[in-house]
Amino acid sequence: MAQSSKATSKTASKSSDSGPGRISRGFWRLLGASTEKVKAQSMTEVASSEKFADKARDLDDEQLRKAAKLLLLDDLADSGDIGQFLAIAREAAERTTALRPFDVQLLGALRMLAGDVVEMATGEGKTLSGAIA
Repeated sequence: MAQSSKATSKTASKSSDSGPGRISRGFWRLLGASTEKVKAQSMTEVASSEKFADKARDLDDEQLRKAAKLLLLDDLADSGDIGQFLAIAREAAERTTALRPFDVQLLGALRMLAGDVVEMATGEGKTLSGAIA
């Protein structure tokens, strides 16, 4: 009887180390690693918007609108204009809503524009991020 319980425990441990659960864990671990890399790259782009913040702040409403139109969203991902876009978006959001988007909200908007699904905690600014995107 003791031998059959040993065989059962060996079988149980083998099945827990292989099968769909193991593949799933590896997939999500891999997905998490790539997500962190994209997040780090995106945070660099968000930080680059600070270089343009003063310029965006100095524009009047009409100039801000024209500047936004010059930055075509289709070409945005392939260009160095992401920082400028984020600075303009932050300034426009602040003027229209009296809420200045935090970096995490710009990050959310940037990832939405890239076609990613964005998960944010309650109160973290999903609505503002979505409006910017």
